[in-house]
Amino acid sequence: NCNISKYVARPSSVHIKSVVSTVLGTRFTVKPYESNNARKLILHELSLILKDAGDSTKNNKNEYYLAPGDIFISKKINKQPCILHLEKDKDDCYVFNDYPLDVVFDQLQIIYNIKIAYNRLDLGNRTFIGKVDKKDSVYAILKSIALLNNFNLHKQGESFVIAN
Repeated sequence: NCNISKYVARPSSVHIKSVVSTVLGTRFTVKPYESNNARKLILHELSLILKDAGDSTKNNKNEYYLAPGDIFISKKINKQPCILHLEKDKDDCYVFNDYPLDVVFDQLQIIYNIKIAYNRLDLGNRTFIGKVDKKDSVYAILKSIALLNNFNLHKQGESFVIAN
């Protein structure tokens, strides 16, 4: 986890492998992804600008703007980064359109300000399509996802644990 205090006059830069993050005060998490062949950055608060560290041009071609709940996945081997935005529909519900389950769990953690523990390998290539209303119980949402995927769900302190 990385917490950076807001100081607009002097933005900070954080180098993560081949990506430079320019921040004006934010909170985000960086995790290994897909057996260390990629990095996953999860933005929790405020906004963030990401840029390819190897791009010395000032044309902003390789800049990516993230908002809270967005997840940036950067592969190590010459692949375009992937940004999965936390989307809302006209009814103010969060929409997940074939998102990998780990991304869904990471975004639910941000929406509900909770901790969800899971093993990425246990999730396999499973995805989720659905809408989530912020008024819905996070337990009911996780229980439905667990039931559909034959996972076990239990609460451990203030955290939810998803397991095979």
